[in-house]
Amino acid sequence: MEDLKKLRASNRTAILDEIEQILGVNPTLESKAKVKLLRQPAPSQYRLRVADFRIFYDVKEASTDP
Repeated sequence: MEDLKKLRASNRTAILDEIEQILGVNPTLESKAKVKLLRQPAPSQYRLRVADFRIFYDVKEASTDP
């Protein structure tokens, strides 16, 4: 979040929109242009590309415990 605050408002908006649209629906769906599964060992599992920016993230499986 600290890094986002340092960006211009237009870049911040674009990044947050992509996060909501792509990662909110299916964060593990790979595509050639936007989402890539990274090779291991890597500090993160996936990379989302938004213009000149890269967002690295991990996906944890949802817990089925009540």
